[in-house]
Amino acid sequence: MRIVLIVPEYTIGMQRKVEYLCAEGCEVRQVVSMRTHSILTAPASDRRFANHALVPVRVLRRQDPHRSMLASTLHWMRAFSPDVLAVEWDPDTLMALQALIVRRMWAPRAKLVLHSWQNIPRALSRRVRFILSRTLRAADCILCANREGVSVLRGWGYRGRIVHQPWIGVDTALFYPRERAALRDKLRLRGFLVGYVGRLVPEKGLDQLILALAQLPEDVHCVLVGGGNERDRLKGLAATRGLTSRVHFVGEIDHDSMPEYLSMFDTLVLPSRTTAVWKEQFGRVLIEGMACRVPIVGSDSGAIPEVIGSAGLTFREGDINNLAERLHALYRSPELCGELAQRGLEQATTTYSQAHIGARLARVYRGLAFVQPDEECCMDASSPGNQP
Repeated sequence: MRIVLIVPEYTIGMQRKVEYLCAEGCEVRQVVSMRTHSILTAPASDRRFANHALVPVRVLRRQDPHRSMLASTLHWMRAFSPDVLAVEWDPDTLMALQALIVRRMWAPRAKLVLHSWQNIPRALSRRVRFILSRTLRAADCILCANREGVSVLRGWGYRGRIVHQPWIGVDTALFYPRERAALRDKLRLRGFLVGYVGRLVPEKGLDQLILALAQLPEDVHCVLVGGGNERDRLKGLAATRGLTSRVHFVGEIDHDSMPEYLSMFDTLVLPSRTTAVWKEQFGRVLIEGMACRVPIVGSDSGAIPEVIGSAGLTFREGDINNLAERLHALYRSPELCGELAQRGLEQATTTYSQAHIGARLARVYRGLAFVQPDEECCMDASSPGNQP
């Protein structure tokens, strides 16, 4: 089976999914930006396999995912004759529109697979409605990263096949439990550590995390890893609550260092809150924390509860008391921490591992390409049997 995979910016860890696709017998031509190509072909990072080739192209307006386009017609697709054209962009983007035009020109028999993160039925401009009217009519299947996104796609009028399947997993070759004492000593951190990794922005609800910390014992500390425009405000909030010595701002770290930081936490929290235009669409840090055997706490914003499942605790978004209760339950029960950490590790290494996702995507693509749908991977996403 031949696949053309058009992807956004990829890291080495995300690339492992493509390796597993190839291990399933798929021949893949992967269209990537010049920047991604330089990362994936660096001497220390290069992983070559016979049935895979990177195709670097220039991406126009790379910083705007809704308006990005390839500076290429991908004319080589005619000779490659793919069975599947998989585009890891949402259907309301110019990239998705370009993909269906490219398919019409060079590979009209290929099945078109789009991907969607959208989980809020927001108002659409005339331009976006025009794009959707074309892409949704052309798509043979849409992979949806969260359950609420299924309703959004149906509300937009899509009546085709939807598969509830996140296409980005966790690289278990990088994310696994690490020794915690050394980094704690280096950062001079003690006590029960409540960690957060990500952007310091309002929608992540970090002010609520700091306010919840004020209700917890003195030896509970909060460690915020990442950067963003909320940093100064959060520092001020911690100061006004007398928590300066218990709230630690680490700043941004490189991706390869994340497992060490995650492993030193006693719990990882994602306290996201819904806004008028956004709610949590997946929360990749959750599965990375699980893979490092860290118990997880998350709000019930968007897709967080479905990602956590039974491998962690959830709280009502915006409810500071409820968040404090969840954290205190973990603080006073090492047994609960151990139980949730183990469940999370098992969930990360099976359901969300790149190996699992690569194998599952191969089944989806085969079911489309050979018109003999596998019931598990190609049924409508609203069915309970189609969980990731």
